[in-house]
Amino acid sequence: MDRLKAMGAFVRAVELGSLSAVAREMATTQPTVSKLVAWLEGEVGARLLERTSQRLLPTEEGARLLPSAKPMLGDYEV
Repeated sequence: MDRLKAMGAFVRAVELGSLSAVAREMATTQPTVSKLVAWLEGEVGARLLERTSQRLLPTEEGARLLPSAKPMLGDYEV
């Protein structure tokens, strides 16, 4: 799986507060975005997002990852 794509999905999910919004932005489906985030969670060995029917928030681990993820993604933007 593409680590940068998964990291980007995670960051945008936190920013937008919705996996569906990320899916629309990426022109894909919500289950695909969910799988990207789940894969990233498996890679880092921690749950990164707390998902409820009303909102999506980073977990403590996700909040720790976010500050390093954003600049890393910025380095790869075209």
